[in-house]
Amino acid sequence: MISEPVSISLETYTTVIEKENLGEPHPTLIGGEMWYPPDEERDRGVRVLNELREQGLVRGNRVSDDFMDVLAAMQRAAVEFYTFARIEGGQSTYRTVALGRDAMLISHQVGKEIEIEPIPFDQLRVRLAAA
Repeated sequence: MISEPVSISLETYTTVIEKENLGEPHPTLIGGEMWYPPDEERDRGVRVLNELREQGLVRGNRVSDDFMDVLAAMQRAAVEFYTFARIEGGQSTYRTVALGRDAMLISHQVGKEIEIEPIPFDQLRVRLAAA
């Protein structure tokens, strides 16, 4: 599990969960699926790997185990709370998830990056309300 907050693009999120067979994107994060022509697949993979590498989320040419733990919790949370909000004309979603004792706050404003922050397991509801 990561120990510091990270930001990833929606493209990176959808690409990695597709590549790692982690299921469909969570409804709070998709604002319409993105389709890429087959000839853009290689370029997309390079962009995604570079984005993750900039934040230290890869090991070699693969997603790091710590970040894979994050994605697994995001996709297969045992406990989750979420809400949708309209703030200053933009639509945002806030979600807290936990898998085991690992927990995080996931924030996303449509058109912006997904913010992922590790949080204490016992603060799922409090952190969602404070978001």
